[in-house]
Amino acid sequence: MDNWTDDARNRSTWFPDPEAMFYLLVSRALLTLVPYRRIVRWMTQGPGGPALPSTAESSTADTISRRLGALIQRFPALGACVPHAMAAVAMLRRRHVHADVHFGVLRNPPSGRPLEAHVWVTVGDIVVAGESVMSAFVELTPFA
Repeated sequence: MDNWTDDARNRSTWFPDPEAMFYLLVSRALLTLVPYRRIVRWMTQGPGGPALPSTAESSTADTISRRLGALIQRFPALGACVPHAMAAVAMLRRRHVHADVHFGVLRNPPSGRPLEAHVWVTVGDIVVAGESVMSAFVELTPFA
């Protein structure tokens, strides 16, 4: 391989995904500026989708999950669950893919500790955002 191809490949892995970065940064900013109840309403509103996503929708959800995951792995400060879920919902809606938003609380919280909550996003069986710790949480109410 020539050096130009190697440089282009290295740049593509070095530079962050612009769309994922945009949605994560905007989500973090909105989380500080907008009341949480309005954010929850935005994330859970929208038309219902099919019970089972199409192959194309599943592929889109998987791609968005990998893109956001790679960015959060590279920049851990962007990885809080609510901005991650907000970015996933926005990216999926932009592509007209229905997502379910799930809210949960820690299954066995240590005594004396405040309640811990988590939010994750799914498309069918694909967890698009929030998969890393969701097994430790009990779902409160699914929002489709």
